[in-house]
Amino acid sequence: MTTSALQPGALYTPYLREKSTTLKRGPSWRLWSRVLGPGASPDGAVDGYLFEDEMLNVGDFNTGGGGATTGTIGGYGVYVDTAVAAGSIRHLATVYSGALRILSSTQDNAQASIAGASGVGVQAVFPTALDKKLAFEARVAFGTIANNNFFLGLTEETCCANDGLIDDTGALADVDHFGFCVLEGASSTLTFKYRKNGQAQQTPIANVLGVAIVANTYYKLGFVFDPAAIPAQRVTFYLNGEELSTYLTAANLAAATFPAGEEMALAAQVKNGAAAAKSMDIDWWRLYQEV
Repeated sequence: MTTSALQPGALYTPYLREKSTTLKRGPSWRLWSRVLGPGASPDGAVDGYLFEDEMLNVGDFNTGGGGATTGTIGGYGVYVDTAVAAGSIRHLATVYSGALRILSSTQDNAQASIAGASGVGVQAVFPTALDKKLAFEARVAFGTIANNNFFLGLTEETCCANDGLIDDTGALADVDHFGFCVLEGASSTLTFKYRKNGQAQQTPIANVLGVAIVANTYYKLGFVFDPAAIPAQRVTFYLNGEELSTYLTAANLAAATFPAGEEMALAAQVKNGAAAAKSMDIDWWRLYQEV
């Protein structure tokens, strides 16, 4: 995992791998140019922090049967439910640029996840004043599209534990979260959901792709919170580098349901909705937090 202290524009120009097409595998220029572009101040003060991981040096977490296993690898907290058969979190040997497969075991309700644990991983905060930019993007592929549950985004630190984020009914738990989600009740549909602990679940985007998910196909999923954007477009969502037509407004962010002021960390989770293994492949992820 790489952390960079970003300098304002005159002293720091980011290297963005994608500038001409949405189909390339790197971070999306349209998204990241909004937060990493040239700034106004040449004074050298730290502007924010960029966290990213190409999944080249995370390490593997292989398990056998006989119960649940928790641990940490490469700065992540991990949980793999292994009551019947082996689940794992491991590199894909056939992807030269680095990719990590999160694989559940074969029993119903089995789970595998990586996330920020207490004191582990990257913390992000939507400030209560809602005056600091925050951006996220990842490139992921989903395995078998049937009877599954997936989550990719930001959650509070405890969500790596069993049922910490997705329960055995295929519903999201009452915890702080903000991210892309598939639930077994509609397991071919990618949604976007958020919630502040103790408040009602919000689903601003009922179908991010507009069509059914295609198994083993990579998607780039991201968002930007920009306090300088117009009130109707404070959070912008991106799919494969293209801006979506649904936004979160200033009113959405001011509501009690929005997790402002809550510390959250990267979370990627797979949970079975039936007795068959499921997987999520992460090629890379990137998170920016303005300070």
